Amino acid sequence: MANRAQSAKAYPVQVLREHCTELEAAIELTLVKPRRKPVHELRTSSRRIEAQLELLGLLEAEEPSLAGVSERAAKVRKLLGAVRKAAGKVRDLDVQRDLVRDALDADSTKPMIADAKHLRRKLKDERLKEAAELLKELEGHARKLGPKLEKLLRRMEPATGLGVSASKLEKLVRGWYEKRTAAAGDSYDALHGIRKAAKLARYMVESGDVGKTAQEFENVQQMGGAWHDSLTLRVVAHDELGKRSKLVAVFARHEEATLKDFRATLGLAAEG
Repeated sequence: MANRAQSAKAYPVQVLREHCTELEAAIELTLVKPRRKPVHELRTSSRRIEAQLELLGLLEAEEPSLAGVSERAAKVRKLLGAVRKAAGKVRDLDVQRDLVRDALDADSTKPMIADAKHLRRKLKDERLKEAAELLKELEGHARKLGPKLEKLLRRMEPATGLGVSASKLEKLVRGWYEKRTAAAGDSYDALHGIRKAAKLARYMVESGDVGKTAQEFENVQQMGGAWHDSLTLRVVAHDELGKRSKLVAVFARHEEATLKDFRATLGLAAEG
């Protein structure tokens, strides 16, 4: 009798359609008003679609019903990437404003509180500008994206019933992730690449019965995300407040701590 890992299956084309529906809803809500939640859902659903297209590309060589999927998906991925990046800029500013708020405590001095207030106001103004750019992006690319996604899904209809066992899914995604990160190195750019690869890997496996593997990738994604958010905020704060600001020093310490945690998650030795 087949064990659970062999019998449980994921259905990539069906999952892709579900994520496309989620994306359409997120676009409509964002167009009404680019609030925090719909922008986050827009960014996440975009990334999940990218992940399913990546997974289907991995299956293409051995599944006749998926022949040509990578080529057909190329334009969709380009449009999708533009929408995701625009949403990501807004979402990142939401996260940065939260980090500034959370950096203050009972021991914060008046100058630190003043710097935090100034920085949050600056980030809010930047968010308004990026939100306006996101709406322009959606009014342009997103109107093309919906029909192209639907056309792609119609061409994938022969593969709607294609199921991938949990064991095969895990093997495929682990192989993809290891190939993407094996020679990544330990530079900041390399660590950033590992974080992004872990995010895609997580979204590729999350539809299958491989919860432990999905959690493993999610841990890397979250630790890497915490570090990258801290790094970005420290740079922004330094440029806006100057190196003498004690608030910038707080962000620098947080960046150092999150980098240490991220490296530990990856099994890297602490730098001397």
